[in-house]
Amino acid sequence: MDESRVVRTRRPPPTREGPPYRFGSGYVLREGQVLTAAHVLIAADPAVPETAVETVRVGDRCSVATWASLQAAERDDAIHWEEGVVAAVDPESDVAVIAVPGVGSGLPPARLGVMVGSDAVAWSAVGFPNAGITDRGREAEQARGETDPITESFDKRLGLTISSREASAPAAKGSGWSGLSGAGIFAGECLIGVVTADPRGWERSLSGVRIVRALAHPEVGAALDGLAVEHLAPQAGGNDADADEVRVVGDRVSAAVIKWRDRDELREWLRGMLIAGQPITCIYGRPGIGKSAVVAKVLTEFERADPARSPMEDLDGLVYLSTRTGAIPLTAALVFERVAELASDDDAHELSLKWTNLDVQAFSSLWNTLRRRRVVVVLDHLDDVQDAQTLQLTDERLVETLRSAVLAPSSPRIVTTSRERLSLPPDLLASVEMRELRDGLTSADGVALLRSFPDPNGSIGVESDDRLAQIVGLVEGVPHGLELVASNASNDRSFIGKLLAVTEAPEAILERLVSRNYENLDDPSHHIVGLLAMARVPLPESAVPELLAGMVDPELAVATLGRLIDARTIAYEPKPSPAPGIVRLHPLDADFVRQTLLEDERSLQKQLDGQLADWYRAQRTPPASWRSASDVGPNVREFEHRWRAARDPHERTAALAPLAEAAVQISRKGEGRQLLTAITRVEKEITDPLGLLYLDKCRFAVEFFNGSLKNAEEIARSAIGRPTDGEGAALRAEMRQSLGAVLRHRGRTRESSEVLQQLLDEHDDAVERSTLVLALLELGLSLCYLGEWDRARSVADTLEALAGEDADAESRARVFDLRSLACLGDGDYAGAIAAATEGIAEYASTTSDDNIGYLQNVRGLAHLYRGEVEAAVAEFTEGMSVAERYGQRRLEGFCALNLAWCALARASWSEAETIALQAADCLTMADTSDSSIAAHLVSALRDQSRDHTTLTTILGAAARMSRQNADVYNPGDEEVSRLAAALAGR
Repeated sequence: MDESRVVRTRRPPPTREGPPYRFGSGYVLREGQVLTAAHVLIAADPAVPETAVETVRVGDRCSVATWASLQAAERDDAIHWEEGVVAAVDPESDVAVIAVPGVGSGLPPARLGVMVGSDAVAWSAVGFPNAGITDRGREAEQARGETDPITESFDKRLGLTISSREASAPAAKGSGWSGLSGAGIFAGECLIGVVTADPRGWERSLSGVRIVRALAHPEVGAALDGLAVEHLAPQAGGNDADADEVRVVGDRVSAAVIKWRDRDELREWLRGMLIAGQPITCIYGRPGIGKSAVVAKVLTEFERADPARSPMEDLDGLVYLSTRTGAIPLTAALVFERVAELASDDDAHELSLKWTNLDVQAFSSLWNTLRRRRVVVVLDHLDDVQDAQTLQLTDERLVETLRSAVLAPSSPRIVTTSRERLSLPPDLLASVEMRELRDGLTSADGVALLRSFPDPNGSIGVESDDRLAQIVGLVEGVPHGLELVASNASNDRSFIGKLLAVTEAPEAILERLVSRNYENLDDPSHHIVGLLAMARVPLPESAVPELLAGMVDPELAVATLGRLIDARTIAYEPKPSPAPGIVRLHPLDADFVRQTLLEDERSLQKQLDGQLADWYRAQRTPPASWRSASDVGPNVREFEHRWRAARDPHERTAALAPLAEAAVQISRKGEGRQLLTAITRVEKEITDPLGLLYLDKCRFAVEFFNGSLKNAEEIARSAIGRPTDGEGAALRAEMRQSLGAVLRHRGRTRESSEVLQQLLDEHDDAVERSTLVLALLELGLSLCYLGEWDRARSVADTLEALAGEDADAESRARVFDLRSLACLGDGDYAGAIAAATEGIAEYASTTSDDNIGYLQNVRGLAHLYRGEVEAAVAEFTEGMSVAERYGQRRLEGFCALNLAWCALARASWSEAETIALQAADCLTMADTSDSSIAAHLVSALRDQSRDHTTLTTILGAAARMSRQNADVYNPGDEEVSRLAAALAGR
């Protein structure tokens, strides 16, 4: 249940305003519609009996107070009430529906539920009982307990036991629960009925009516038509996978989902495209025309499962992504991560590791994993990543994302929005539908929209439909333009008349509306709107007062924010409890205000960006906990705001720090180009040594993970030569460790070991512990490649001591990983198997469980060196399975190469050739020289001479090359001769 949809109801006397009033509770079902009990709408008149439900009629006046209004009011007499009328009533079941224009804007339809079976079901309801009356007014109360499908089922009512606190009457007569009547009764997320009475004869009980009885009434049933009804059947011992299936990921791309009157033809066209499985649908049009809103409006229908909906007309996986809503910029990595959230936890983990190993090639695995789902991915505001001249996407990896979707056998549906038509490569065009959203709302829809907005001074209400239709024409029906008209009119009763006298073009009028709306704000409103404009992305509503600390009094900030939401200057989107709702500006307003601040209000801009940077700094998490691209979102946002607020060299250097910290994670996730773009934009303004080191760290990460190892080496050498102290000294040490790593990857293991050993010998307290751990790990691996097994074992012991007794599982696993390889090379095969087994157990409880395959390969090698071929085959096969699952081409190649040696040992010539070819392919794709070992095995197996000397030469060359890599089987000379003889005599 979403308590933000709970309302209080109020009914005045039949012919005048109150007091007196009759109060009750209710629940917002969808935009403009509240469900309640009929008896709380009996006119507040002493002459009308309190039980005269039959006197409630359609059209009777009443009002409701929303949860937000009730929270904001300090006393009952300060509550803002929304006027409504009774839209449907069933006196016999005691249920009514109230029509209240504007209430529930942006909310998805509520889900209705029907209990089946006989098991007890937990229920809850939130309302405003008499027992909750305080000096402030009525407090909300959540009642809860159990009900079941059997009790009172003949009459389709609900018998509700209460396990929460009992409500005692505040006076001598009456029920303490009075006032809770009309509250929606929920079982889980489904509304199953309405509270109607505190029954006599039953203690700690309430009575309600089932929603199925209300639906059976012609009038009420018609009012509730279209709401999904679900059967709440218990599934004893069943599979809960479907219940736990994620259906929606991300924030809606528009908060104006239900408020505005959309174009029916366009909505039906887009819905048809999606149901039919159109791979890519691009909607484009001028700012404010409603592109994002129409997409969100169509998809809102599918955010909740509906058992009555045909599976062939369902869209059961929605992913909302936008350049204006994400924690980090919209990239291929972010698209992959967000879509992967639709998968099960196990599949999502596997997909995450595949992305790390395969980058954009992992999209094929993603779409295959979700092949039984009907997925829609929304990429909103792509104009932010569109070249202004060519109209092409500036990020080629996003184009690859689109291409992967088109090529998938079970293609997802991708919807894009942009201001200009996207220019896409020719090979994609056959799979793309383009639609320009050119026309705004019709006059009738535009007038209806204007009349739906809050009208505190009555300036819209007094206008005729003809004059309002002229207003619609002036802004060409642009929905946001009409929002701005209503907002301006709320501050100026004569605004409509002034606007009708304007003769400018629609674009100029729209710009003037935005400008005037901003200029009319008082100082607190000015700061709040400026904050959201500089933020660029939605912010939690609860964070706004904190972000404006020292600029706006917190209580004033809360009140002002509420007023701006009511006036629709700011859009508000509620979230399921306990998550706070989010607030945002329309992109048209945000762009104008941000530009104004940057050009004309630099002092305020610096202050707001500084506040945002500090807030994002508090959101940052330790690098050791990072797993996804979005984990570094706070670092990226802090950099953006701190850089924009920077005015001197010291501030500019400080702005680079969070970006440098995130550089490895950004590049590891394949988004090095985005990082390079960011540092290229700012590098000319960085002059001090620490700032230059930050730039070096960023460039190194880009080259190491996404570019050239040669370039990475040059950058690392340049960095360690920079004169710095303090924080710079620690960063230089980190770059020295990075140099050791890149040298090992380039095959220069002797140089690598020397660089790393020097770092470990000369380090001081300024060096981070994490740097020393990585240096030891790299040194140990280099020593294994060099065959210095005793030193490698000693390094493993040092690494274990540094990790300490309270080391986490991943740190312990690294120690066993290194020790197993050292034991293997030193001929201690039992020790290698034991250490690898310990490492596998530790890795299994971490997010680095893809490393298990390497340790299975070590165990296989130990068995093979001991002549235990079948045991070795089992280990290598398991290692290959892990490699294939996580897209580890290098590991897959090692295991395949070792299996080829096993097949040779078993004289399985055909199998050996097949697996050696697979090894060659994998190692070639992994860009490692070990592919030549596999090529030599293939050559030997295909040799037709059957000459022992020739075969010995070929296999001997393969064995010599294997000595440079402890992960590959290295047969001795006698073994090579024996295998050559077997091959010659086959």
